[in-house]
Amino acid sequence: MPRGTARPTPGASPSGFVGADRVIVDINDRGAGPDDPLVGLLPAGDETAESGRGLWIAHQLDLEVTMLVEDGFTVRVRAERDLSAAT
Repeated sequence: MPRGTARPTPGASPSGFVGADRVIVDINDRGAGPDDPLVGLLPAGDETAESGRGLWIAHQLDLEVTMLVEDGFTVRVRAERDLSAAT
């Protein structure tokens, strides 16, 4: 998916899972992934840029972010659900 959009680009395939205690979202494309293994751990260098902040924001929200290189490149974002807050 292009950064911050709801429509996948050609070749990108989003998928998701909602379980009783977790939510998992995968975005997969045919690319090789970023060259920098630490991408997303620091904000993008250009604060005026309109893109390039997705992985950084996911890390700031304390979401589990995994980058996989299998059959293309996949970013997996996982969040635990706090069931104690449900009424």
